[in-house]
Amino acid sequence: MATVGTEPMTLSDWAKRLDPKGNITPVIEALEQDVPILDDIPWFEGNLPTGHMTMIRNALPNITPRAFNQGVRPTKGGVTKVTEVVTQLAAMFQADRDLLRLNDNRAAYIASEMRGFTQAFDQGVTERLFYGSHKDDPAEINGFFARYRPGEYGEEYVIDAGGRGAGNNASVMMVGWMKGKIACFFPKGLKAGFSFDVKDGQTLTDAEGGKYIGTEIFYYWNLGLAVEDYRYAVRIANIPMSGTGAITSDPDGAVKLIELMIRASERIQSTSGCKPVFYCNRTIREFLRLQITNKSNVNLSFDTVAGKEIIKFDGIPVRRVDALLNTEDAVV
Repeated sequence: MATVGTEPMTLSDWAKRLDPKGNITPVIEALEQDVPILDDIPWFEGNLPTGHMTMIRNALPNITPRAFNQGVRPTKGGVTKVTEVVTQLAAMFQADRDLLRLNDNRAAYIASEMRGFTQAFDQGVTERLFYGSHKDDPAEINGFFARYRPGEYGEEYVIDAGGRGAGNNASVMMVGWMKGKIACFFPKGLKAGFSFDVKDGQTLTDAEGGKYIGTEIFYYWNLGLAVEDYRYAVRIANIPMSGTGAITSDPDGAVKLIELMIRASERIQSTSGCKPVFYCNRTIREFLRLQITNKSNVNLSFDTVAGKEIIKFDGIPVRRVDALLNTEDAVV
């Protein structure tokens, strides 16, 4: 996980951004991570100021045979009301007003800082989509792994890869993105995605209680995950990354990743009308490619979309998500 800073920008931080001519030095974003999932997600406006309420069908109406001149009793299905929660991820930037005026580079400096904040928010959103837990933290959303666990939706939607160790497992998540099935939302009346507000002329306080005039930028992202039809996602859990039975490049080894992904793609309700995608971390995708190479089959293909090479498994994109860990506890 990337290191997160907590202090306002200082003159020394500013100096590090200037080249010998006093111009803003381009920053090499060594902490950037792959977050392609953000290109897949459909977004919509929730119907509540603090979340989104939906009805999930849990029973169908009864259908009975009827003879001529015979009546039919009224019937109805059953629904469950579910209210999805939303969280607001937030951060604040502070700098001395005169610091930003140096060399007339205020806009360039703020733009340079903006990139770091956008990366932090991209990574934070992605982490919560998978690992967020409203039970562990009431301010958080429930991510995929808080939902797709044994006993929640049924065994067919959590495929067990056999790992039982603590802190040495990984998961692969298959999601069929579609509004009305699985999508993300933002609260009613608020903004979608990464947003910010700039406030100049603010009275700021230093560490010793002194006052000075500065600029504050408040960054935020309102995030909610709506799983309205759980049949449109499958989790392959408990993939052992070390120890006995760990995943290897052998397609016939203890972890048959190709077989597990085929099973997942067959258990999702439908790939028609939605956008199905596999998500895994860097290590898992490496083993997937090695297993397929050693298996001599045609499950894996490569496409180029908008100048980017896309790996596909049976026609379904396989995205690398750096937020996914190799250190999960087994879920049983």
